[in-house]
Amino acid sequence: MTDRKLIPISEFARLSGISRPNLIFYAECGILKPEAVGPNRYRYYGAHQLEAAYLLMTLKDLGMPLREIRALAAERTPEGIATIFIDQKAKIEQAISVLRQKRLMAQVYIDTLGQMTRDRRQGGILQKELPAESLVLGPPIRDFRRENARENFIDFYNDVAGRGIPFGFPLGSVVEKKRLLGRTENETRRLYFRVPASRTRKKTGLYVVGYGRGDFDRSSRLYPKLYDYIANHDLEIAGHAYEDYILNSILVSDPDKYVMRLSIHVRPKKNATAKSGDAGKTEMVQRRRERRQPT
Repeated sequence: MTDRKLIPISEFARLSGISRPNLIFYAECGILKPEAVGPNRYRYYGAHQLEAAYLLMTLKDLGMPLREIRALAAERTPEGIATIFIDQKAKIEQAISVLRQKRLMAQVYIDTLGQMTRDRRQGGILQKELPAESLVLGPPIRDFRRENARENFIDFYNDVAGRGIPFGFPLGSVVEKKRLLGRTENETRRLYFRVPASRTRKKTGLYVVGYGRGDFDRSSRLYPKLYDYIANHDLEIAGHAYEDYILNSILVSDPDKYVMRLSIHVRPKKNATAKSGDAGKTEMVQRRRERRQPT
């Protein structure tokens, strides 16, 4: 073949991204036939067929069955192609939305695990300023215990799914301030997902933070430790408690290796602040007196 307008099959395969065996297969199916065949049965394609090859690969990547592609190739019309691409565009946009959600979900886990690693290097119970976090809250749960946990979690998942929120975001639960003050943590609480954006937000502020190993029902062992820390450091409870189930069934298989982070919103005691202020004033007066003493 001497016609420079024709492209040998090997070159056409490189340009189109369709392998040589697949080009032969598509030719036999009548989907993409070569422009010419040489005496040695070597196939040649026209440059204009690259557009048809692109359309073929696009439809294939979008999941269109081969029989439908074959029918379209046999009777291709502008209207038919437009309809197909409108439908496929809607599917692509839906897939993009799902991928965006998964990317955001992955980032929440990355941030959480990084924070856990930094906290646990310091060890023990911590006092730290925490930023606001977006939460999707489920319905209130009364008597939150292992015996009824399965039903509680299922109700929560059904509730958030009904609001179009995908499963997989980090899970936690919030205990209201009044329950903490009454030491009745399990009486009423609400499960939540930590998500990138939501109208409901965990307040920014000072928190006492502790980590515990094991499933959610072992949180009762962690609360007394944080209560003692708060009392011994002249702090008082200022807001809710947040249990974040960081290492869960998504990340580890053994429930004994689960990790929960408990964060209680606190503030310095008013009388402790006043005492600190009085002590500061006394020290300043003493320094002034010392400066007045003759040397």
